[in-house]
Amino acid sequence: MCCFPRLAADQLFHSYCSSIFGCELCHLNNININTFCTVLRTGLRRIWNLPNTTHSDLLHLLSDDLPIFDELCRRYLMFIYKYFFHSSNLVRLATRHGVMFARHKSLPGSNFSSVFPAISTICRHFLTAVLMLIT
Repeated sequence: MCCFPRLAADQLFHSYCSSIFGCELCHLNNININTFCTVLRTGLRRIWNLPNTTHSDLLHLLSDDLPIFDELCRRYLMFIYKYFFHSSNLVRLATRHGVMFARHKSLPGSNFSSVFPAISTICRHFLTAVLMLIT
């Protein structure tokens, strides 16, 4: 990696190594999600030539990106939002049931239960207002 400038290497890393397609359907409580985030943070440390002891909270600031788990949560919330307001009544009903009533029996509900405590208070108030508008 020494022949590439760091910014170019960072762009290549984000283009080719951090494609997380389908992450909306992953179970966010899975232990492998933490391993996935660790591997991506290790890759960022190598690109930026940082020591292994660099705190992981600094990495997303250097790469001008969200932390990896926060990006997974953001994509999941956008996915759920899209289906909460879907044009099909069946899709809306299934999504609302999965998130609101079958929380730990469905993947969307389980993920929502794990994401909801992790987000900030402002986002929590916003999501509560959106859920009240929907019901």
